[in-house]
Amino acid sequence: MLNKSEARNCTPSGGCMTVRHFYPLLGFLIPTVIMGYGVVIPRSCIAGLNESSVGFGMSLLGACLAYWQGVRAALRGSNKRLKGVVRRPEFLARQARHPTGLLGALVGWIMSFETASENRMALWLLRLRPRDHILEIGFGHGRTIARAAGLAPLGKISGVEVSEQMAKMASRRNRRLIAAGRVDLRVSQDGRLPFPDQSFDKVYSVHTLYFWEDPAAQLCEIKRVMKPGACFALGFRPRDEQTQASFPDSVYRLHSLTEVQSLLVQAGFQDVRPESAPSSKGRVVFVLGTH
Repeated sequence: MLNKSEARNCTPSGGCMTVRHFYPLLGFLIPTVIMGYGVVIPRSCIAGLNESSVGFGMSLLGACLAYWQGVRAALRGSNKRLKGVVRRPEFLARQARHPTGLLGALVGWIMSFETASENRMALWLLRLRPRDHILEIGFGHGRTIARAAGLAPLGKISGVEVSEQMAKMASRRNRRLIAAGRVDLRVSQDGRLPFPDQSFDKVYSVHTLYFWEDPAAQLCEIKRVMKPGACFALGFRPRDEQTQASFPDSVYRLHSLTEVQSLLVQAGFQDVRPESAPSSKGRVVFVLGTH
């Protein structure tokens, strides 16, 4: 039997909101407020109490309300979803796909910690050599670019990103490497890679597959810039019941492991094989292939 306060937080289908449903929101909201009002805003041109700083707070309030409504909507269909899985709010999913503005910068900062293990795994799988020319597709925060530069001290690291906000963040983080000519970061929003044919020894991309408009064409474009014998590693969460329940299909285009392997083979990659990777947020796999 539910008490009155519990009943008010239940949907007609029987799903009830509990504190655990709001852990993801708190994990986003707390560091966002700290970074926004404690670090970013005081050092920016919108410091102080003004329309912009108040607007930022109102945006956070709107995000909280949207999340609450999202939890209610998810619970209405709880009989069709995994117990205890909360779907990521669409506004946050869109920021993950293409970070913009101050909120995008904060999302990028959070993602740099959330995806650290998978990014390290990508570099480990590629067995980087000192003189390798390396390309990261979707470099985001730029931490992995810096790590790759350390593992290939005589090589060159390039990156391509759809988000200008992330490109600025990564450029600041890697400014010394850029000044030394060891890192080259570019923005491209049409799927084309702004590099000559056969430019790279190693190419990797983690958690970008979901956002590709045409995966088959994108893989062909990746193969174009790889040298003969070059290696490619693609990291992603495969489509299953948990990922489908967690990520909005209006933003995330999920694929099964078999589908991704077939796409690489059709694009002309050789020695296509899967590798598992540890992740704090569900199963992540890599598919590797060579030119």
